[in-house]
Parts: sequence; C-alpha cells; structure tokens
Amino acid sequence: MSSKLFSPARLGSIELSNHIVMAPMTRSRAINNIPTALVAQYYGQRAGAGLIITEGTSPSANGLGYSRIPGIFFTGTNSRLETNYRGGTCQRR
Repeated sequence: MSSKLFSPARLGSIELSNHIVMAPMTRSRAINNIPTALVAQYYGQRAGAGLIITEGTSPSANGLGYSRIPGIFFTGTNSRLETNYRGGTCQRR
C-alpha cells in the first residue's frame, strides 16, 4: 500500500516531490539579524520536504518583531553583506 503523503504532488505549475509542506521554524537563529550557517543547516536537513515555506525578512530595523530574525537592512553606512549560499553563511563586512 503506497502513502499519498510521500507521492509526488503538483501545486499550480510547481511539481513537488511529495505532499509534505513545512512551515518556517528557525526563529531567533539570525545573530545580529544575519542568517547563520545554523539556518542553512536547518533547511538543508529538511530539503526532502515537498515544499518549505521560509520565514520573511525585515526590510527595516523598525520592522523587527523580536530579536535575532533575518533582516535585509544595514545599520552602518559602509556595511555590505557577502553571502556564500553553498556554505550556508552570511557575513557583514
């Protein structure tokens, strides 16, 4: 007997490997509002889910609902963000 949960699915034009949809659960893991390797590792461990809804990012420090959530803003005038997605790290320099 096969389980529908693990069978391929389609969501509009998106083909999913299974019927599993995972909500965002990496709260408070973005030190200084920058996603860390821990966040990349978290999602990498769950890559087998059919669809992963990731958390949003705050476009401004004023939009932070609580500490340690990802943001796409800078507090310094000369800051820049460098990202290595394959290594799962983000660093502000």
